[in-house]
Amino acid sequence: MTKEKRAKSKQGRGGFQFLEWLPWEKLTIWAVFLLLVYSLRSFFFIIFMTFIIAYSMRGLVDWLANKISPAAEKAWLHRLLTVGCFLGLLLAGYGSGSYLWPKLKEQVEDKLLPLAKEVTDNPAGKLDEVLRDTLGHYEASDKYGSPGDEAYDQAFEEYKKQGLHYKEFGAFQKELQRLESRFEAGLVKKRAAEALERELSTGSREDRLLVWILDEDYDAVLEKKRGQYDAKRKRISEEEGLKIEPFDKLSPEDQRSLVEDYVRKEILANEKALAPYQDRWRKRREVQGLDYVRKMKNENPGEYRNQFAAFYKTTYKAGEGSAGEDDPEAAYKKFTELSAALDSANPLQAFSKAYDGDAAGGERTDEELRAGFELKARTDALEEWKQGEIAQEIGDVLKTTIKDLGAKAYSSVTEIIKQGLLVAVGLSLSLLLSFFIVFDLTKMRRGVRRLQGSRVKDFYLEIAPGLISFGRLIGRAFQAQAVIAFFNTVLTFLLIRILGIDNPLFLCVIVFFCSFIPVLGVVLSSVPIAIIAIAQPDGGVWLAFLAVVGILLIHLVEAWILNPKILGDMLHLHPVLVLAILAIGEHFFGVWGLLLGVPVIVYILRFVILDEGIPGIIEPIRPEDLLRAGEADIAEAKLATAGAGPDEE
Repeated sequence: MTKEKRAKSKQGRGGFQFLEWLPWEKLTIWAVFLLLVYSLRSFFFIIFMTFIIAYSMRGLVDWLANKISPAAEKAWLHRLLTVGCFLGLLLAGYGSGSYLWPKLKEQVEDKLLPLAKEVTDNPAGKLDEVLRDTLGHYEASDKYGSPGDEAYDQAFEEYKKQGLHYKEFGAFQKELQRLESRFEAGLVKKRAAEALERELSTGSREDRLLVWILDEDYDAVLEKKRGQYDAKRKRISEEEGLKIEPFDKLSPEDQRSLVEDYVRKEILANEKALAPYQDRWRKRREVQGLDYVRKMKNENPGEYRNQFAAFYKTTYKAGEGSAGEDDPEAAYKKFTELSAALDSANPLQAFSKAYDGDAAGGERTDEELRAGFELKARTDALEEWKQGEIAQEIGDVLKTTIKDLGAKAYSSVTEIIKQGLLVAVGLSLSLLLSFFIVFDLTKMRRGVRRLQGSRVKDFYLEIAPGLISFGRLIGRAFQAQAVIAFFNTVLTFLLIRILGIDNPLFLCVIVFFCSFIPVLGVVLSSVPIAIIAIAQPDGGVWLAFLAVVGILLIHLVEAWILNPKILGDMLHLHPVLVLAILAIGEHFFGVWGLLLGVPVIVYILRFVILDEGIPGIIEPIRPEDLLRAGEADIAEAKLATAGAGPDEE
């Protein structure tokens, strides 16, 4: 009868029989845990950095304690070493920061931002340089051949007879443009500061912003206030039965008063809402400064030249100016002669004559002359090629693309600088939290283990084993990856210095953080290096090619030597699977998907599916292990109460 009843009951359930096999209790527990993690997503950076710092420092403290006292565990020794290790970390961070930060700031402000702005403002010029060194080189070789060919030797002899300085001619044009851009940017900044000072002389910053917002966006703010007012009026009328005049029935004075109150409370008091207005307010002053400089340049060129002369003499450094003079006065005199030559009928010939002081070519080696000739040949060949219709269409597309990329790069760099303070605050808080965790980890661990006897025992025994195993995997993986990132950064820094690529410190910071991303990190870090190698004044495609080849060699050293020695078999996955994981992780979780995607998949494959851990490195934690640890804590507590326990905490 029993079997028949079971059969009938199964028939009654129909297609939902599989639901009985689902582990509903576990699913509920993990759903609650994931919901808790999601609710803390805003603090994920602090949580993650606290875990990494605490894990690393605890490992260092344990290692030192075992070296000092291998026979017995002493709580006071662990705490003393914790204080010492964290003080050492702070001193090391302060020392390295004091040394590196000024250099990093100098590279970003003095070189990287002006370079990005130059590419953004003049994408055609940088594109011409790249095409000159690639397509122009091919066209010139096809036209003249190489040294020893009749066409090449004949054209080179003609170049020498004319005594041209083509290489210096191009360098001076770029230097002139750079100096004028710096000078005008300084004038705009000064003019904008003066405008702000004049505005603030008539009231506080908040009052001036209030006036500006009302003048600039009164209609838009009025609509927002009208909607807010009418919604509140309707709600009060429904709940309390009071009759309030609609917004449109109010007098213009009352409407403006309400709008002003709205601006003060909803915009001026809200940093996020105020930011766009502040940015537009600043840009308005900059536009006024640009108009002032443009007007002075066109209508009062004498004043423009006088101010530029003062700027040139103040900023000129011996040995760095294009005029090559030690005295600023003499250097500026030479500079004006060379500048005037650019306005002549034959700028190159006039510049070369002014550069030497006479019509002769000057004492130059055959190699220097040949470099100038080949540069001119490549430029002329490129100009001939650009006359074609197809070339012009391609050039327009490339110019637009480079301008967009340059604008994005410029905004990205400035955004990175803005986010630096937020990261610094997060790291400081993480350091503080990790110190307290490591300092009192034994008591904290025992306190957490008491949960196995509480009402949330099932939740604890379900979540804690997986969380501990996952934490150990992440900690070990990032410790190993940090060592690899250090070696990658050092090798890349040496490569950049050898090749002479600008901004080595900034680029190496990118390399260090990208080294934590498997496989894709080498691609991400090589892109900015190649871009700067092309964009810098003495750079080009060949320099970028050498940089990429060098980075690939470093990556081979990492893949063949560092990874097997340091990571072992911990995170080894097929490169195709790694790229797929990174693509999916970045799409759904952004940067955290790139950093944690591979360790998470390794954990799922090793610990969840195969239930084997990583043999010899990390063994899986099971509920019975936690129960035994809890029993051991109880036994130690009883011994301590009896006076025979370990060192008092």
